[in-house]
Amino acid sequence: MPSRHLLTAVSAVVVAVLALTPGCSKGPTPEQLRADSMLMKAKGAMTRGAIRESRRLFQRCLVLEEAIERKTRTGEILRLLGDGYEVSGQFDSALDYYDRAVVAFRNMADRQSIWMMTLKTAALRRQMGEERKAFTMYGDALRLAKVFEDADGIRDIEWAMP
Repeated sequence: MPSRHLLTAVSAVVVAVLALTPGCSKGPTPEQLRADSMLMKAKGAMTRGAIRESRRLFQRCLVLEEAIERKTRTGEILRLLGDGYEVSGQFDSALDYYDRAVVAFRNMADRQSIWMMTLKTAALRRQMGEERKAFTMYGDALRLAKVFEDADGIRDIEWAMP
């Protein structure tokens, strides 16, 4: 029976080594925790109305997310950056970030977020006096909503269009 004990001991050592090997743990890395903390600070600054500070923090969040190659939050951060610029009245910058957010959401195949960004961008275009561009976007979104038989989406777009 010594071989049985030896096998048990070896398997215990292998499990311990795998558990302690960097990159094999299930928990977030320190870089991920730092990025998460930065995002929370940025959202807090935006909630407080500290728009400049929030934009600076969101920019740093983007750099951190790219450094750790975590793409899942990029679209959200870009959208929030766009919101910060929109609130500040810097519509061209807001549109740029919204466009970049749409690309990020497409890369993740997040149809709901793409939908939201399309409506947000069209509304901003209307606010800027670019009615024709806004209605073109609404029309494209309406066609997609009909293809996907999205009754709520159709209602939202028809409500947005006078």
